[in-house]
Amino acid sequence: MRANTLQYFSIYLKVVNNFVLYHSGGEKLNEDVLNKLISNKISFIYIQKKDIDKYYEYLAENLAIILRDPKISLKEKAEVSNYSIRSIAYALFEKPNQKTLKQFKSSINSTTEFIINYEEAIYTLIRMTSNRFNIPTHSINVGIFATGLAKLLLGKDPGHRIHELASGFFLHDIGKSLQPPAIINKPGPLTHSEWKTMKQHPAEGFKLLMNYNYTGEEIKIIVTQHHERNNGRGYPLGLRGNEIHMYSKICCIADVFEALTSQRPYKKRNESSFNAFLIMRNEMMKEFDPYFFQQFVLLFRNAYEPERKKVVAPTSPS
Repeated sequence: MRANTLQYFSIYLKVVNNFVLYHSGGEKLNEDVLNKLISNKISFIYIQKKDIDKYYEYLAENLAIILRDPKISLKEKAEVSNYSIRSIAYALFEKPNQKTLKQFKSSINSTTEFIINYEEAIYTLIRMTSNRFNIPTHSINVGIFATGLAKLLLGKDPGHRIHELASGFFLHDIGKSLQPPAIINKPGPLTHSEWKTMKQHPAEGFKLLMNYNYTGEEIKIIVTQHHERNNGRGYPLGLRGNEIHMYSKICCIADVFEALTSQRPYKKRNESSFNAFLIMRNEMMKEFDPYFFQQFVLLFRNAYEPERKKVVAPTSPS
């Protein structure tokens, strides 16, 4: 919550088992109101469920200003960014609509600007990712991993629109919001029919975004191609090598890594980052662009070894 902002939802405090009105919606939230909460060590405030959309709108509108505030630490900024984007993602993937999609994209843009402007931001966000599996969490993790890799590889080239790339990365699996939960959460192997349905999610995702006028070229490429593989064994078109756009190659690596390291209903355990990299290198290397994979490993080394001097990605030999 930001001082001197107008929020259209009322704020409540929990006293024993009752919720007591603390600040009415439609009134300016001044510094005295916030300072009383801080001085009384109030950890949680509450809003009514009916106001959740108003709250998401408040988050989306204020996130960019919060992330530029010099009085807030980088870690706190990362926490606010992480919370904002996750909260809106759960609402979006549960029931996609124009309003929530706009709020999500606004939060993505603010988070991307944060990543661009602060060298340590991406590493802090990577360390905050969760290995619990659900589609919103998966999409956010992939969005963070892929945006970090895109910044490492393409950040100094003005020919690439990193904000639009990030939108594609975070929305790469939006098509799964239209798929049956029984398939998404199935604890065992998919049948032929179920797998056929699953393979439709790239096309379904792009169609959904087109219906809401999200037709940017970067988003189209990433959403439709993120399951293509360098060796031609991906889907839906079986593209290979240079037929696959570099943006999709970036998303592919982040997507596979996240699948290996997250808890999934169809596998007994999730892999550590180290084991996931070994599996990708030793068993799956033909599926990826080798240079992009090398830089992805470098991204994680920099994130989890902060005491080591950060290594800048060299120019691709290609």
